[in-house]
Amino acid sequence: MTVVFLGGAAGSMLASFSLYHGGWTATMAVGAGLAVAAFALFLTEPRGDHILSGSA
Repeated sequence: MTVVFLGGAAGSMLASFSLYHGGWTATMAVGAGLAVAAFALFLTEPRGDHILSGSA
């Protein structure tokens, strides 16, 4: 729960900063960039197929 809270607080801070300095376009660009970064992180995670096959 601590990590979720810190992530939400950091996201709120980043959104406020980007809205103040770059307007709605910058805020949307930051949000899209974070979504792309999260997807890239997801793609690099191990799949877990070895768990289903029983090998270590």
